[in-house]
Order: sequence, then C-alpha cells, then structure tokens
Amino acid sequence: MIRAVVSQGMFKPIDPVPEDWAEGAEVVVACVTNAPPNHAEIDDWYNAYAAQDSPVLSPEEEARFDQTLAELKADSKRQFDRVAELNN
Repeated sequence: MIRAVVSQGMFKPIDPVPEDWAEGAEVVVACVTNAPPNHAEIDDWYNAYAAQDSPVLSPEEEARFDQTLAELKADSKRQFDRVAELNN
C-alpha cells in the first residue's frame, strides 16, 4: 500500500511508487480514518511506567516495547521528512 497526503487538492505520495507501476496507471485511494500515534503521549506513558516501583512488563516485553517505540519514532521521522520534501 502506498501512503499519500492531500495537498492543494492533489495526492502526493509519501512512499516511493513501485518501479513496475506504469506512468498513468489508475490507482485506488482511500482515506485513513485512524490518526497516527501521538509519540508525545507514548513517551509520557512510558516515563510514568518507568517511574513505577514494580514493573508490569517482563524484561522481554520491555525490550520489545522499546524496540517498537524506536521503530515508530524512526517511521515518524521518515514520514515527516518525506512530507517536508514534498512541500518544498
């Protein structure tokens, strides 16, 4: 699935268009109703969680959470950079 944003009434891809898509190919566009994750809220939740005396996650779960959070932040940065590039 290719993600895109609406800008001045036009769709601008966020993700690269596959090389095998021919120029002028017809595509289907659908609006995403779920908002992207709010990273500030996730950080606030994690900081509150980390301040607790007794952890509620196992060390493996905590490591998986940290990895997922890092991946979300990296994806968010890539998406922001791509949108900023498209708007220039």
